[in-house]
Amino acid sequence: MEYMLIQPQPSVRPKWNDMWATALFIIHLVGFAVIAYFALRTAHSDPENGWLTPDQQAYLVIDLLIVAAFSTGCGVLYTLMMYRFAKTLIYVSAVFCVFLYIFFAVYCFWQVSIYSGVIFLVCGFLQVLFFFAFRSRIPFAALMLSTIVSIMWKFPSIFLASFLVILVQVGWTVLFIFVVTYSTGVWTEWALYGIFVYLFFSYYWTSQVIKNVQHVTASGLFATYFFFVGSPDFPKNPVAGSFSRAMTFSFGSICFGSLLVALIKTVRFVLRSLINNQYLRCFVDCILGCIDSMLRWVTHYAYVEVAIYGKNFCEAGKDTLSLLSRAGFDVIVNDDLIGNVLMMGVFFVSLASFGIAYGIYYAFAASSGIYLLVGFAGLFVG
Repeated sequence: MEYMLIQPQPSVRPKWNDMWATALFIIHLVGFAVIAYFALRTAHSDPENGWLTPDQQAYLVIDLLIVAAFSTGCGVLYTLMMYRFAKTLIYVSAVFCVFLYIFFAVYCFWQVSIYSGVIFLVCGFLQVLFFFAFRSRIPFAALMLSTIVSIMWKFPSIFLASFLVILVQVGWTVLFIFVVTYSTGVWTEWALYGIFVYLFFSYYWTSQVIKNVQHVTASGLFATYFFFVGSPDFPKNPVAGSFSRAMTFSFGSICFGSLLVALIKTVRFVLRSLINNQYLRCFVDCILGCIDSMLRWVTHYAYVEVAIYGKNFCEAGKDTLSLLSRAGFDVIVNDDLIGNVLMMGVFFVSLASFGIAYGIYYAFAASSGIYLLVGFAGLFVG
């Protein structure tokens, strides 16, 4: 069965979609700013009233900027590798994914529980079965991957946009860490817990918005190239045009979808801290993790329709679910084969970013006791 994309009409005037979500996002940022004001003013009056001294704060900013530059450079190099060795990377990533499951299974048998180890072994076995069952689709997946990368290299400004997004994410992460650390000097007990819940919700939501703006920008670039390359309607700077639409007409839809993911992540954060029973906490976290993964997967494709046709999030979500119900199996196969390649690159770059952030901070801010926090901030940025 063939699935045909309908070409968008350049003459159709775009609509401002999901403006309520934009307004709610701005209101929530105002709430974050109020909390930040009361928290950070203690940094001015008493710089030592927090987890980080002024010198350690400076090291943190420099540390994460280095990680941002490193991860951007690695991303550019990895796209080159995906273009030149797409098929090889699909094979390598499939093997890597299986070994990763085996590694986690061994670790769980050793440190966690037999049940967790069995789950990882079953996942690894299913990954092997999946690979051998659908290895005939690898050439097509490799062609898709190399084609996508070739389009990116025709418009290198997409890499600049990615770097700018990472810089914004670095700034947001640093601000979040500062506000969290100095909040301990303003609020206590349940008031502090409530502030932490709001701060983490704000961090999740804003981080998702930042990431999805980049996703919609890239999707708009690919759609513009696919539909209008070689025609008079092809814009001079498709990346700038796509980014402009993402930040204006489609921004509400981006905020809407990001809000759903942020709510699930916040609920997971709250339940992890409130449930004392280890097995119940693991069960609930597993259920919410599956919901989180499925929601992010659906919104990922919904944003493509948002980028192409300028639909609101609900319309795009319905179309995505309809497409998945008809061609979901093909989407899953291609997504898994290509996704393993991206996952492998993200894994190694994130691991290296964690090591760089941890190592630099340990070397230059040795009196601080939050090396792991800084390392995980570097991992998230990377």
